[in-house]
Amino acid sequence: MRRGGAGGAGDHRCVDAADAGQDRDAGRRARSGQGQAGRSRGGAVQAQVRQLAEDNQALKEKLQASRDNNRFLGKRIADLEPEVCE
Repeated sequence: MRRGGAGGAGDHRCVDAADAGQDRDAGRRARSGQGQAGRSRGGAVQAQVRQLAEDNQALKEKLQASRDNNRFLGKRIADLEPEVCE
């Protein structure tokens, strides 16, 4: 795989070094693409975790509101029972 030149043994080594450089560059590009894919997956996971945390907080608030309503209605029923029994 010679690229030109006089064609001596030194040229062959230079071509091999150039090919090795191209291979190294291709490997770097492939690895950088994998790194970005990993980061985007990580970002998607973080977004999902954030969404689940928000949903969890909303459900906690809804549960607390339901408990408060239940407590209020229990007191209201207790207050109305004597009136019904009269």
